[in-house]
Amino acid sequence: MYTDEQYNGVLQQPGWTRANTDHLIELANKFDLRFVVMQDRWDKHIHGTRSVEDLKDRYYSIQYRLDKLRDSESEKPKRPLYDADHERLRKEQLEKLYSRTREEVEEEEYLIEELRKIEIRRKEREKKQQDLQRLIKAADQLTETGPSNKKKKASATKKKEEETRSWRIQDKPLNAGVSLRSAKTKQALQVRALISADRIN
Repeated sequence: MYTDEQYNGVLQQPGWTRANTDHLIELANKFDLRFVVMQDRWDKHIHGTRSVEDLKDRYYSIQYRLDKLRDSESEKPKRPLYDADHERLRKEQLEKLYSRTREEVEEEEYLIEELRKIEIRRKEREKKQQDLQRLIKAADQLTETGPSNKKKKASATKKKEEETRSWRIQDKPLNAGVSLRSAKTKQALQVRALISADRIN
């Protein structure tokens, strides 16, 4: 799987000897990466006690480093690095979950139900607020276009029409008087012209 040069160059790791690593690779090939079986068959007397996470962490770190060495031209190796700490935490949380007492389970169910009720009440309050906002908006629009406002607009329109009618009435006599004076002036000039012509004759 790896040469002496590769091992000495990139595969050494504190807490793992070459013999430990060789034994791990031997078990991985023999049991097809079934790490639970590998951990059961691990020789504790020679290589010390190792957990499943320890075996996975060491095996996948070897794979990661070899991929990185072989694919040195690419930015990232193809195989992701195994996170042993995350896996240990996940298993610890699962153990706590399955080891809960009946009282703890009932308390958790009660809290979940209360949380659900709180969420329902929150949504109802939001809906009421939205309905109230719509009512306020509708009332504002009704005030702007209500009967009193219409009466004010009609009164203003009527007043404007009366003012316009008054202006027209005032303008008519003035125009008629001017026209009458102009006609009388022309008639007087014509009479004077006739009198002057009669005298000459």
